[in-house]
Amino acid sequence: MEKFYGCAPLRVSNRLEVRARTQQFDRALRAETGDPLWMLGRQWQFGEFQGEDAGSPIFAKVKLSSSPLATLAPRGGAPVPLDGALPLETAVERSAVTFDIPTRAHLGRQWIKLATRQAAAFAAAGGSPPLDISAYRALFTGLYGFAPDQGAAVEPVPLRDAQRASDPRIQALLAALQGRSVDGLAVYRAFAATAFAALPPGLKPMASGHAAPLIAAAQLLDKYMQTHHGDIDATSSWEESQLEYRFSCTSTNADGQKVLLTADEAFSGPLAWHGFDASSIASSTGSPTSHIATRIPSPAQFPGMPKPRFWEFEDGQVDLGNIHSDSTDAVKLLLSEFALIYGGNWFVIPCQQPAGSLGTVEGIVVTDVFGRRTLVLPANRSPERGWSRWEMFSPSVQRGQETTPSILLPPSAGERQDSAPLESVSLVRDEATNTVWAVETRVGDGLGASRDAAAVTREIAAYLAADPGSTQASEPSQLRYSLGNTVPLNWIPFIPVHRDAQQRSVQLQRAAMPRISNTGVHPVRPLTELLRPGLNPDDTQRVPYFINEEEIPQAGVIVSTSYRRARWYGGSIHVWLGRQKLMGRGLGSSGLAFDLVQTPPA
Repeated sequence: MEKFYGCAPLRVSNRLEVRARTQQFDRALRAETGDPLWMLGRQWQFGEFQGEDAGSPIFAKVKLSSSPLATLAPRGGAPVPLDGALPLETAVERSAVTFDIPTRAHLGRQWIKLATRQAAAFAAAGGSPPLDISAYRALFTGLYGFAPDQGAAVEPVPLRDAQRASDPRIQALLAALQGRSVDGLAVYRAFAATAFAALPPGLKPMASGHAAPLIAAAQLLDKYMQTHHGDIDATSSWEESQLEYRFSCTSTNADGQKVLLTADEAFSGPLAWHGFDASSIASSTGSPTSHIATRIPSPAQFPGMPKPRFWEFEDGQVDLGNIHSDSTDAVKLLLSEFALIYGGNWFVIPCQQPAGSLGTVEGIVVTDVFGRRTLVLPANRSPERGWSRWEMFSPSVQRGQETTPSILLPPSAGERQDSAPLESVSLVRDEATNTVWAVETRVGDGLGASRDAAAVTREIAAYLAADPGSTQASEPSQLRYSLGNTVPLNWIPFIPVHRDAQQRSVQLQRAAMPRISNTGVHPVRPLTELLRPGLNPDDTQRVPYFINEEEIPQAGVIVSTSYRRARWYGGSIHVWLGRQKLMGRGLGSSGLAFDLVQTPPA
């Protein structure tokens, strides 16, 4: 058409629309029924004509008493005050930090800065002779400096020392720092031994007047460490035998009783109220703080609940009327009955409770539309005890104990950030050897990060094999008998042993694979702190290490250590070293065998 007439093609469109036959909508809005008498009969059969002498609530006065958590006791130890300056996770989980070489060098630079400032203040105050910071820097570098490892390994050598000596990156860094940097951690430890009140025994000042500014610089270094690194020798609440955190807190309930809140199985995630068990231990000298608040109740809302209005439709994503349940599904039946029949009878009243406190709702006075006031007490505050008392959002009560039902609001950090694991251990069951193996998968590299444990142990094995005193094969042969093969150095065995004075109950004890050299047989010790409880730095065992046998299921567990960072009230940031336990990946096999006849390698 455009070709013949020189214009755009003719476009015709049409649409379907509703045509109203009348301008009045009164009848359409009546929602008429064909048989109103039948509808009234059904309402009568279901009891909808039976009115209730009740009114809707319009006001509610709530009396809430709360008492702060007073003390924290890690692993049943001595309680310490809990002042709320730290998140509960920080106070519970923080472990002693192993400082890497770059951090120690950074602390050394900070120490030199602090000493320089004190030297300037000493000179400004007329101190004589002046404190030459360059001379003292050379002195501290000689006393508390860095040095690379020299020569080959000489047995017996601790595996951690072998790890440091076999890593070329660490040796290159130590060589670069030698004679140039100060080990700030060593300086801090030396002054801490004197409580920062005197010079270390090995440090001789160049003049008697120089001791005071050096001690003042050490005290500033202590404040710097407390601010940036916290308690570096903190005692964690980690229970080695359970691979979980165990701790307890104390508070006071509304009846004036001292309540012990115990958490025995905290291993992952934020610390919440349902992880505590409550028990009353004694009468308290303190009293909780009470306050009364007036609130306006609002109807409880949940997806899919019936709507009160005739023309209002329910949420179609939740179909409570389509719940299929058997006669034995009591929970489903109770849930559907509550949601469909009694869901509109519940109201919500907002209350405020300070974080880190144990609160109790002592009562609620409800005022309805008729002006009547009704005192509502907690449903579980009744003479009945034992199984008949049920409650929600309250810590479980230990068997044989009776406490006032309370609401626990722990001072938890909530959202937090976790770093990549610095250490990781997989505990797996080996049915062939009836052993549990702790396989180190990630170990610290001494430079602030972690490395694959298998690669690290291969480097250690090569480093130890280069020892001039290591064994060598005497002569070639066609067959070779072995008493048993070996496993990688990062596989640490845990063998079952009987508990003391028990015949049937067993626990897992840390053992050691042998490492043979010309100087004797040496035990293979773990590299991670997770597996080193009871070991000295030279790999000698101080006390044995046991793990409860029930803590290692068939699937195994994975325990890891990582840095955690959280923001606390007021905007302060806290960083600590914590641990967590996760489910493993099933059974494992070490390949350990005995009485082998093998063909030697060519």
